[in-house]
Amino acid sequence: MAKKLRSRLFRDAASLKKEFYEHLSNLWDLSPTRQASLLKHLPKIVQASVARERMVLEQNAVKAVGGDTTKALQAINLLKFFAAQWDPFRDSLDDVLRDVENLGLFPEDQTKRSAAEEFLGKYFKFLGEDSARQKKMAFAVSTLPCLRGASAVIDYRVVVDSDFDWQKDDPSKYQPSCSTTVPIIIVRIRRDEGDPLIFQCEPEEMQMLIRQFQATLKELEKSRSLLK
Repeated sequence: MAKKLRSRLFRDAASLKKEFYEHLSNLWDLSPTRQASLLKHLPKIVQASVARERMVLEQNAVKAVGGDTTKALQAINLLKFFAAQWDPFRDSLDDVLRDVENLGLFPEDQTKRSAAEEFLGKYFKFLGEDSARQKKMAFAVSTLPCLRGASAVIDYRVVVDSDFDWQKDDPSKYQPSCSTTVPIIIVRIRRDEGDPLIFQCEPEEMQMLIRQFQATLKELEKSRSLLK
């Protein structure tokens, strides 16, 4: 029985799809200059907690890398996959690089291989240094569903002054009367599990939520002083 578990990447290698190897080849085909440019943008992409922020960062990375946009995006998604496979409690730079070697993921061309080893060495070193943040996140998101995004739209409800009795009134003779509209805010909150939470509120209630959240952020900052 093995004394230490291999990396998640090693354990899941058998389930990797053909596209993974194609995208990996695209990554190795990038010039060292473009790989270095990509490496410069990866930390913020990996650490982004909001989907929209991550998309903007990825667009900036693609623009900075240049060349084939599709291949650049595929390389970014591949490296995000590596980050998702990284176990902050078990993995280390040397162990994961050894697994990459054993899985035959490095290119055969010696020039490309040297660049790939240097690239992954720097990237996995970052993931190792980022393990402390990942450990905190692992405990922070445990037990309860976590927020993954929110959106809001404005809806207008028509005020109907007339009163229709569905049992007694004739719909063909009914003449509805509408006087005004009322604005309503519809909020949709996405979580990492379960159905989205959808509710409506009035502008005053939205303002109440905003002010309450602002106060909670100040309370959070204050509470951090107790941990010192």
